[in-house]
Amino acid sequence: IGDTPARIAERFGLSVEQLLTANGLPADAILHPGDELIIPTRWTAAEHVVLPGETLADIAAQYGLSQDLIAHHNGLWRADRIKAGQVLLIPAVNTAFEGLAARALRILSPLPGATVQGEITLQGIGASPDNVILITLADAEGRPLFETWAPVWAEIGQPGRFSAKLDLRPYGAGPKTLILWSRNLHDGTPREKIAIPLVVGTP
Repeated sequence: IGDTPARIAERFGLSVEQLLTANGLPADAILHPGDELIIPTRWTAAEHVVLPGETLADIAAQYGLSQDLIAHHNGLWRADRIKAGQVLLIPAVNTAFEGLAARALRILSPLPGATVQGEITLQGIGASPDNVILITLADAEGRPLFETWAPVWAEIGQPGRFSAKLDLRPYGAGPKTLILWSRNLHDGTPREKIAIPLVVGTP
């Protein structure tokens, strides 16, 4: 029996959603021998057992982090309900990074203005306090079509390479914009942001 997303995620201590998101794969993805997957880096500082009545906002405030940061690290959406006894992983972050000037994100591929077909591999160099670069695909009017993320392969807060496989086919041909950003630790707002215009060609 071949590998499945669930088996690979378990092997690396990830949720299936985290593995699929990092590789731009659908929930029903089938893997084949020779397929290459990006294994997202997880930097965990502590485990938090949810107390009765405790909310994600309470936990975020306790650790001085944003709700989105903790939710993302656990493969959750901010709106997901948490329950007493649930164990949440608290991400390790580089707090010194907050006092530094923003470090320029750099895209290696695709090039701005490029015409791309279907599936692409986004590659770049950047740094963030939680080793995550957030990615949004927007249409010609700037409306977001989907969001995902890419891990930075470096020590926490240090510049490193990142990559993500993106399937643009469900969003149609025409002008699109990839928006990449890192976020502030305490409120989740963008710290550094760049926009890459693309044209999705007709298959």
